[in-house]
Amino acid sequence: MPSHRSRNLRSLTEHSARTEPHHPPRQRLIWGQLKRTSCRAALVLSLALAICANGATSTQADVITIGDDYGGVLIPRLANLQALKLRGDTVEIRGDICASACTLYLGLPNACIIPQTKFGFHGPSHYGRPLPQADYERLSQVVAAQYPLVLRNWFMTSGRKTLVRMQFISGQTLIGLGLKQCGPPVSS
Repeated sequence: MPSHRSRNLRSLTEHSARTEPHHPPRQRLIWGQLKRTSCRAALVLSLALAICANGATSTQADVITIGDDYGGVLIPRLANLQALKLRGDTVEIRGDICASACTLYLGLPNACIIPQTKFGFHGPSHYGRPLPQADYERLSQVVAAQYPLVLRNWFMTSGRKTLVRMQFISGQTLIGLGLKQCGPPVSS
């Protein structure tokens, strides 16, 4: 007899097959992974909001320094960004590279960068593999919405079209476009 968990997974799969758009079997698996990731993201965001609410007694925002950051998974990074926004933290991007999901920090209201950092952009994918077109479009919009206005149109027309490699823009170029340059590092 199947376990309770396997019955639940099977019924969820059968339900998804009835309610989700038709995708070939491989795409259906990716669609399910995106749905599970979205559920995990909601949980992570809820936890981040709860932590922020519990720590809201502090009136002093922190300065967060980002070193070399090659990115990561989109949904948890979005939750992290939301927590940083709620706390009002300043984010200083000072590493040699800030790529993929790291570039989302650029849209924070208290973010600054240094001229030497290289920022690497690419479109949404599942670890370099293309997503179904509807998911690609939706996630492209989500990513673009995180960027400062000066980067949004570029990302939608050019930056998102690279999936396997990245398109790089220097911090100097972004500062020239109006992004805030960090002052000298504060000694500890």
